[in-house]
Amino acid sequence: MQISLVGQPVLAGIVIERLPETFSIVIAIVVAILVILLLAKGTVRGMLLPLFSAAISCAWALGIVHILGVNLDPLAVVITFLISARAVSHAVQLILAFDAERAIDHELSARDAARIALRKLFRPGLLGLATDAGAMAVVALTPIPLLQKAALIGALWLGAMVICTIILVPVLLSWTRVHHEHRILPFRMDPVFNGILEACSRVTTEKRHATMVVFIALFILVSSGFLAKDITIGDANPGSPILWPDSAYNQNDASINERFPGSDRMFLVVAGTENDVLKNPGVLDNISRFQQYIEAQPEVGGTMSLADVIRPVNMLMREGNPRFFSVAYDQNFNAELLFLAMAGSDPGDVDRFTDYKFRNGAIQMNFRDHKGDTIRTAIQAIKDYAQHNPMEKADFELAGGLIGVLAAVNEVIFSGQLQSIALALLILFIFCAIAYKSPQAGLFFLPLVLLSNTITFAFMAWHGIGLNINTLPVAALGIGLGVDYAFYIADRVKERFESCGDLAESIRFALSRAGRGVIVTALTMVVSVILWFFLSSLRFQAEMGMLIALWMTVSAITALIVIPSMIYLVKPSFLVGNNTLKASRGANVLSMS
Repeated sequence: MQISLVGQPVLAGIVIERLPETFSIVIAIVVAILVILLLAKGTVRGMLLPLFSAAISCAWALGIVHILGVNLDPLAVVITFLISARAVSHAVQLILAFDAERAIDHELSARDAARIALRKLFRPGLLGLATDAGAMAVVALTPIPLLQKAALIGALWLGAMVICTIILVPVLLSWTRVHHEHRILPFRMDPVFNGILEACSRVTTEKRHATMVVFIALFILVSSGFLAKDITIGDANPGSPILWPDSAYNQNDASINERFPGSDRMFLVVAGTENDVLKNPGVLDNISRFQQYIEAQPEVGGTMSLADVIRPVNMLMREGNPRFFSVAYDQNFNAELLFLAMAGSDPGDVDRFTDYKFRNGAIQMNFRDHKGDTIRTAIQAIKDYAQHNPMEKADFELAGGLIGVLAAVNEVIFSGQLQSIALALLILFIFCAIAYKSPQAGLFFLPLVLLSNTITFAFMAWHGIGLNINTLPVAALGIGLGVDYAFYIADRVKERFESCGDLAESIRFALSRAGRGVIVTALTMVVSVILWFFLSSLRFQAEMGMLIALWMTVSAITALIVIPSMIYLVKPSFLVGNNTLKASRGANVLSMS
C-alpha cells in the first residue's frame, strides 16, 4: 500500500525539511563570493571588507525585522542574497575608487583617499539604493500582506546599506596604515579585466559601432517586449511551482487528481437575504444547475453543496427510484428531507454547506490544477452563470479556498502589474532627475531598465515561469537593481569630461575605473544567485536564481556597452554640460583618426 499526501501543510513541511540544504547552499555561495573577490583584488582587504559590509547590513535589517515581529519565509532566502549582494557591489566600487586615488597620488593619506572616493561615489551609490528602495515601495502598494512584508524587509535592508556600506566602508578604509596592501595571490587578473574593458571602449567610442550597438539593443527591446506579452499571470504548470515536476509531491498530486475529483478546492458562497432561504426549491434548483454547468470544465473534478445532501434522501424516501434523485419542489418538504439527513449524521457534518439558520451556504468545487488559465476560466464561468441565472432572495458571491485566494492574487497582479512597472519607472525618473538636476537624466536610464525587464519576462514566458505571488517581488526588485551599474559609469564620464572635455576619453576613463567594479560586482551577484539553480532541489529557488542571474547579466552588459554608446551618440547635457560642441568635435576627430 502506498500513501500519497498533498496540501499546503505537506508542502510547507517539505520546504522546512529542505532548510539544511538551504544553509549548505548559503555556505557554498559565501565561499564562491570570497573566491571571486580574492581573484579580483588578490588582497585580504578586497576580499573581506565587502562581505563584512554585507554582514553588518544583514544583521541590522534582520534585527529590526525581528523586533517588528515579521517572519522570514525560507523561500525568500534568494531575495535576501540578492539584496546582500548590493552591499558587496557598492563596497567593491568604493574600494576600487580608494585604491585608484592612492595609485594616482602616492603621497595621499588613507583618510583623504577615502574622503575623495566617498565624494565621487556618494551620488551614484545613494541614487542606486534609493532606486532599489523605490522599487520595493511599489511592491508595498500591492494589497497583499505577504508582498507588503517582503517589501518592508527589502526597504529596511536597503536603508541599512546607506550607513553600513556607503558610510562604513570609507571609514574603515580611512584607517588603512600601509599604502600598498600585501597581495595573497602571486598572479593578477588585471590583464583579463583590462582586455574586456578595452574591447568595450573600442566598441562604444566609434560612431559606427556605437550606432550598431544602439540599434541592436532597440531590436532586442522590441522583440523581447513582444514575447513578454505571453507571460502567464499565475502558475503556468500543474502541481506546485515550488517543487520540480518530477518531485514526489507533484507526482502524488498528479496521481490523486487523475483518480479523484481534485486536490485544490474553491468555495462559492450562496448569500441569502432571509433565514431558511436555502430550503427554497428555486434556490436549490439553481445551485444544482450551477453544479452541472461548472462540472463541464475538464479541470473541475466535482462539486458538493446542500443539494447533494437532499437528493439521495429524497430518492430513498421514494423507494430508491432514481427519478426522484433531485431536490423537492416544496420548501417544507426540503426542510423535512434535511431533518432526516441531519438526524442520521454526526453533529457538524453539514456545516461546510450551510449555517444553522440556512441563510448562507457554500458550494465546494474541486479542481485538478491551479494554473492561472484554469482559475481565470473558472472565475469567468461563475460570473457569467451568476449574471444570466439570478436567484430570488439569494446571490452568488466569490469566496475562498486555495483556488479562491489564488484567483484574488492573480487578479491583483494582472490589474496592477503594468501600473507597478510604470510607477517604478516613474520613481526611477524622478530620482535621476533630482540627482542630476535634469529631466533628461530621468529618461536616459529608462532603456536599461526596460531592456532588462523585457528580456527577463520574455525568458519567463518561454520557460513557462508564471508571474505569481512568489515571483512578483523579484520582478519588482529587478527594476531598481540593474540600473546601479549605469549610475557609476555615467558619473565617471561626467567627472572626467569636466576636466578634459573629450567625450571619448571620458568614456574610456569611466570604463577603466568603474567598469572593473561593474564586472566584479556582476560576477558576485550572478554567482550569489545562480548557484541556487545548480544546487537547490526547490524549483522556486532554482528558477529565481536563474532569473536574477539573467537580469544582472543583462544589466551589466547594458551598462558596459549600451549606456556608453548612448552617451557617445546622444551626448546628454546632464553629463557633458554646455560643452556638447566640444564633445562633438572630440568625437569627430577620433572617428577621422
